[in-house]
Amino acid sequence: MAKNRIIYLFSLITAIIFYIDYLGWISAYALALVLILPLLSLLLSLPSLVKRNVNVAVKGVCRRNEENNIEFSVDGGWFGYSPLCRLKAVLTDHLGDSKTVYEVVTVKGRSTTLPIDTRHCGVFDCAVSKAYFYDYLCLFRFKAKTPKRVTVTVAPTPVCPVPVPDMTAFTAKVLIPKPGGGFSEVYETREYRPGDPINTLHWKLSAKTDKLIIREAMIPEKLTVIVTLDLTKDRTRYDMTLDRLRWVCEELLKHEIPHSVCYLGPDDGALHTEKVTDSDDLKSVLAGLMLKPIPMDRESLESRSFPEADWRCHILLNGGGAE
Repeated sequence: MAKNRIIYLFSLITAIIFYIDYLGWISAYALALVLILPLLSLLLSLPSLVKRNVNVAVKGVCRRNEENNIEFSVDGGWFGYSPLCRLKAVLTDHLGDSKTVYEVVTVKGRSTTLPIDTRHCGVFDCAVSKAYFYDYLCLFRFKAKTPKRVTVTVAPTPVCPVPVPDMTAFTAKVLIPKPGGGFSEVYETREYRPGDPINTLHWKLSAKTDKLIIREAMIPEKLTVIVTLDLTKDRTRYDMTLDRLRWVCEELLKHEIPHSVCYLGPDDGALHTEKVTDSDDLKSVLAGLMLKPIPMDRESLESRSFPEADWRCHILLNGGGAE
């Protein structure tokens, strides 16, 4: 480092002046010692730098306001003690469209942590752009292999909207005949009609009633469910919107209700529709909403009509929900 080099240069100049001024053995010994120290430090440091690696570790997913740190450490090498390692880490906040550069110093056996601001939802990337190992006196440096980029997702915390969306229609499923017939674990019985397949006959019930009775395969009625939300530049309100979006989607998935999430895209302002059929789909939708910079406030979807929807919930910018 510059500080160590300046100190060494000052020591060298002092030793040279002392040697010129005083011709005794002590001055010659002091000058020789100052001249040999860098070489000695380099020779002792080189074996400990062989196969030395820089590692970056982090908890990949956490919730908002949950503590999370990026941990930098050094391992490997022939000797237990490692000279100092200095690296430059770049933390990118995709949602906030910002980059922060950090100078990190660490050695083997001691990890250095970099706290992540989890007050807001978002996807953060941490990349090491430069990494150097130094000898014991920090006069020479050697370029180290940079570790792979790590990604941290600060996920929204589910929060129930106010007023609470009415989901009572999903607690009792409406059954309808299965199109095209076929097998189903759920069925209803009715009298035979001309054209009904023979293999659907309920033989025991037909024998008891002296009428031809068939099993009619039934399936739950598929509802078209849509959840809409508005994107906003205000980071706090954006967090509230994602918190409530996650709650609504998870409640729908509990009732095994596939649904769509609709919003005006941050890039083009066009209506985007994302299908959500399971938890993986929900994670993908939330990640997509946190990977791009927050746009300027767009037109609200609250008053837009969705005639194809059997049930719709709009996530208001103030954190509430409206059907």
